[in-house]
Amino acid sequence: SRFSALSISYVSSPYKLLYTKLVQRDYSWINSLAFSPNGRILASGGTYLDFFRVGDGKDLFTPPKFYSNAQVECTSFSPDGKTVVALWYGSVHLWNLSTNSELGGFGAQEGPSQVFSCFFSSSGDSVVALAAGGIQIWQTSDMTMLKEYPSYETAFFTGTIAVSLNDQYVATGDTLKLLRLSDGSIVRSFQSTPFIGSIKFSPSGDMIACGGRNSHLIQLWSVTGGNLVNSMQEEPYAASLSSELAFSPNGKLLAVGGRQD
Repeated sequence: SRFSALSISYVSSPYKLLYTKLVQRDYSWINSLAFSPNGRILASGGTYLDFFRVGDGKDLFTPPKFYSNAQVECTSFSPDGKTVVALWYGSVHLWNLSTNSELGGFGAQEGPSQVFSCFFSSSGDSVVALAAGGIQIWQTSDMTMLKEYPSYETAFFTGTIAVSLNDQYVATGDTLKLLRLSDGSIVRSFQSTPFIGSIKFSPSGDMIACGGRNSHLIQLWSVTGGNLVNSMQEEPYAASLSSELAFSPNGKLLAVGGRQD
């Protein structure tokens, strides 16, 4: 049978596992993970969009729109924790957690408007989308596009992408690369595990975590030095396919999720 697995570990050397949670659902897997700003809730996107309590992994709720075959590829909390942005079949949807209702969205399943990744800006008044046509910034109040940077290579956006919290760098690639957000120039290449399934910046911005699609290995890299800081071996239950990572707001915990056949 196919199931998804979610584990929470302390970011330390050596690392310490907090717990592992198995999600027994038909054809379920985890494509994206995001901690709420207070670190108490974890959003998990995949075949479903689920919300769990971080302390013990308790199921909290699943919005009806994303209950079945949603294929959520990306999730991000607003800075106030009241709204979640979810990427679904190339389109971005904003979901109000208090009213459990959709606020609006943008994007398309194909063409220049197709979105590969999205996240809230640090102010929360806009959403940054990495689309086929380049980088787009959308205003959350009325879902109008404020800016677009079409100079980026589309090839960079067909894989896994992360943006630093200070909006200075983009990390991407099948093998890890650090790009400058303002012009797309490559700042540094890392000797990372190949075929990366997930990339995330630490909250402080000094580390990048990456996990391989075809291995159980997770690596932590220094942004400034380019050296390997730590490596972790996923639990046997954690997926070797489409593994996803997320740092807690204080940077002490790392969530790992994916699929196991």
